[in-house]
Amino acid sequence: VAANTYYENIIFPLGKTITLVSENGAASTVIYGDHTGSVVTFAQGSNSTLDGFTITNGFASQNGGGIRISSYASPTIANCIITDNEAFAGGGISCGESSAPVITNSIIKNNSITGDGDLSNGGGSHISTSASPTITNSIIKNNNYGRNGGGLAFDNAEPTNVNCVFSNNTAAGNGGAITFQNSAPIITNCTFSNNSASGDGGAIACTSPLSGTAVANSILWGDSPGEISCNSEISVTYSDIQVGYTGEGNINADPMFVDATNGDLHLLKDSPCIDAGNNSALALPATDIDGDDRKMDDPAVDDTGNGNPPIVDMGADEYLSSPTVPLPSSTIMPLMLFLLDD
Repeated sequence: VAANTYYENIIFPLGKTITLVSENGAASTVIYGDHTGSVVTFAQGSNSTLDGFTITNGFASQNGGGIRISSYASPTIANCIITDNEAFAGGGISCGESSAPVITNSIIKNNSITGDGDLSNGGGSHISTSASPTITNSIIKNNNYGRNGGGLAFDNAEPTNVNCVFSNNTAAGNGGAITFQNSAPIITNCTFSNNSASGDGGAIACTSPLSGTAVANSILWGDSPGEISCNSEISVTYSDIQVGYTGEGNINADPMFVDATNGDLHLLKDSPCIDAGNNSALALPATDIDGDDRKMDDPAVDDTGNGNPPIVDMGADEYLSSPTVPLPSSTIMPLMLFLLDD
């Protein structure tokens, strides 16, 4: 698809596997929903691919203002920006019952909820019963309101979140970034910062979490009020949790972000999160959110994590020490040798 702004709402139909790819990426290829429904719909059972688009100005009276993924669909959404959409639930993306989409290298931002009922959850994304989406290398930020889950909300589901950044999401109820109940999510190498809720759990709020719930190699810092609020303890290991949380390898120390105020959540060279993760964490990625190799050892830092070196860092970013940069030729001075007689 050529670069342009397309004023339409599109449907990937049942029974056809379609790959829709932009020529020049999401920044210059926009599908504008004109506030007349979900911008993109994947029909029930669809396994199509959407790659490299901005999905914006959608409105759904039910679920999925930006993208609506119907039941039993398993589409791939890659390199997309889902922004400024509204819905009763799942302002940016709605994952239907028993769906299993893959969402990768994407940004879900500035989406919101119009309803205020018990089901008006998930400003960024809402995940329905028995769904198992995989969300990797993505940024979920500046999504807001609804009742619970500014960034992500789900019930009786098993999402996997790897190398994701949750920042500046807000909820009128619980779970500034994530809220869930009766579920067993996997959250590996994710970073949470500056999310907020009017109720409980600035980063994560949960009710009746299932035994498979696992948070590992993650950073939860600077969220309000507090980081994790669940009615029973969940498994959190080798993570940096402000004020602390019970679990093997957990720390409570300033992660030393480059510039959290302006949204740069990369790690500074003295961060305690470097080489402090668990090499055996579930769904451990091979690369970080920037595409850099995971488990890049920093020789200046003691390994405090678990496994054989190199040890993975905590958070979505793997710290890279400054590369050696050759001097420009103008700074190289000639060496002159003088041989003198005695």
